[in-house]
Amino acid sequence: MAFEMIDSDNFQIERVLETGGEFAVIQDRSDLGRWNIQLVPDTPPAIAFFAGIEVNERGAMGIQY
Repeated sequence: MAFEMIDSDNFQIERVLETGGEFAVIQDRSDLGRWNIQLVPDTPPAIAFFAGIEVNERGAMGIQY
């Protein structure tokens, strides 16, 4: 897969990763970079309340989460 030139000094590549593992950028048999990537499934955000909703003397609501 080839890189796309952005400008005279920068290049980019886009690819959807379906599995983790070792990824490397190699040019003319030389490693330019090597990374071990672990994919973590995206999950919906979760929230928990530590206490009930409070109302102060000015009528402002307070929620501890």
